[in-house]
Amino acid sequence: MLLSAVLLLVAADPAFGRPIQDISAWQREKHDLLSGFSNMYQPCVREIPGQDYRYKMWFFGWAVGVGNKGYPGCDAIFHARSKDLKHWEVYSDGGRWDGTMNPTLWVPIITADDKPYDAWHNGDPSVVYKDRRFYMAFTATGKPEKVYVAGKDLLQAVFTLSVWESEEALHRFVEREPH
Repeated sequence: MLLSAVLLLVAADPAFGRPIQDISAWQREKHDLLSGFSNMYQPCVREIPGQDYRYKMWFFGWAVGVGNKGYPGCDAIFHARSKDLKHWEVYSDGGRWDGTMNPTLWVPIITADDKPYDAWHNGDPSVVYKDRRFYMAFTATGKPEKVYVAGKDLLQAVFTLSVWESEEALHRFVEREPH
């Protein structure tokens, strides 16, 4: 599976001043953004003007093998950066970034925890950058056999909002309570 680039060319909607989401105007780039991983999906890309790596991407899935061995749960959220939307580096711990597309080096920035609502899946990242702060909303679920309501199994999904002021702070992210 590969994440591929799609360039969206849009015109403004004069009534609301927003882009028109006309997929007939989309163009697919000829190269893959990320490759080599087991299962990655749903990227969220943001442009952060004034930074050397002005494009940031968050995506989730499995880097190597099934379920991100060595980390709790199954799905995890990863972070990548780019200067030009074509060449990407994925966070690899300790302030290092991998531009060789070797997912054995990639380190998730958000993984499952031991809470009933957060023991299995962390994914669906959606990030906003406003007033020099990053805001991420993402989902978390518990393991089906661990969550019970009135004697019935329930796979619980929680939407979590996280706030951080820099990429470095993001990589030290520890807030785990849902909001």
